[in-house]
Amino acid sequence: MSWWQQLKEAAGALIAYWVLSIFGMVALSGVVLWAGADGEDAWILAVIVGCSGVGLFAGQLTGFLRVRPWAVWTGMVLALTVGAVLIAYTPVSPIQEALAAALFLVPLAFVSGIWTLRPRMHLLAVWYPLMLAVIAVIVVAEETGSAEAWFAGRKWAIWSIPSFTILSGVILLTLVYLVAQESYSLARWR
Repeated sequence: MSWWQQLKEAAGALIAYWVLSIFGMVALSGVVLWAGADGEDAWILAVIVGCSGVGLFAGQLTGFLRVRPWAVWTGMVLALTVGAVLIAYTPVSPIQEALAAALFLVPLAFVSGIWTLRPRMHLLAVWYPLMLAVIAVIVVAEETGSAEAWFAGRKWAIWSIPSFTILSGVILLTLVYLVAQESYSLARWR
């Protein structure tokens, strides 16, 4: 089967996954900017979004090329180790902070990107966009005072219009991705 045919078969799943991932990135970006981000927060947010996009794209490309798993895991463990060492043992400048974040976030997004095209792994691929959406909900809870109400015992107080909107959107888009991925799996099976 040619590359073009493989890409056409996977297009629905890839588009659905990117819509889900972009929703998570936009939700996180919107919530952080709504909370009154300063210059440092905006820089960190740009690094998170950039690393997420690069990692997801590189992971999907690697998954499409069917690179051997041992090579992927070796590179990922090496990058995570170097990122952890940079965070723990070096003085922090903005460039070093961005490099450490990249060495930590890109491998996480990379693995999620690979899993989007691997058989039986597509459910695990959803965790990265879900992580971004959950971080956005946590920021909303902290900024609106819902976190204090949660710890005081009023568990329902965590839900506000922004957090419920993020949750509803990510659940709907996850279901769309899973349906598209099952269609792709069925096409590969045939």
